[in-house]
Amino acid sequence: MDYAKHLVHDDMLVTGNDNSKIMKVLQQLYSTFLLNDLGDINFFLGIETLHFPGNMITLNQFKYIFELLSKSGMQDSKRMSTPIFSNSKLTANTSTPFEDPTLFLSILGGLQYVTVTRPDIAFSVNKLSQFMANPMLEHWNAVKRILIEMQIWMIANLFLVIVFIMVRILSLRSAANNLLLAAALQRRNSAH
Repeated sequence: MDYAKHLVHDDMLVTGNDNSKIMKVLQQLYSTFLLNDLGDINFFLGIETLHFPGNMITLNQFKYIFELLSKSGMQDSKRMSTPIFSNSKLTANTSTPFEDPTLFLSILGGLQYVTVTRPDIAFSVNKLSQFMANPMLEHWNAVKRILIEMQIWMIANLFLVIVFIMVRILSLRSAANNLLLAAALQRRNSAH
């Protein structure tokens, strides 16, 4: 079983797939530093971990992506009819300059961090990074397409998270019902 501990000194994460080695590292750290053990990891460096049955862990940046959507004013955007960069070639100085280059840099920098959990957008984000010195309106529109795709991805993945949680609740309820049934049968059998 993989093991992850979130320790506070100046925020530190100890993780791996060999519990004995992890415990050895933790013992050495505890003997040297005053640490606060926060238990299993849930949120670290803007990345949320969700734990599911069967030792499955997923990583996401829903909160961070939502902050990018809010910062860019796109939290309520509708899906565009064409995918990212559909048959378009982005070039420098071919359209109107984007009126807020600082916003462009901020959102694009944020998207670069999102590629930690979404490597599928890395090519598009890196392509747009070529235009950071002089962003045009067409470059901003391409950034908006990525943001909209992130929004759609978040909605789809939140649905999956809800399904996993429901399955977990139902399996716990089923296990509890089985225990109650076994206890009732045992009481009935011991009464006879």
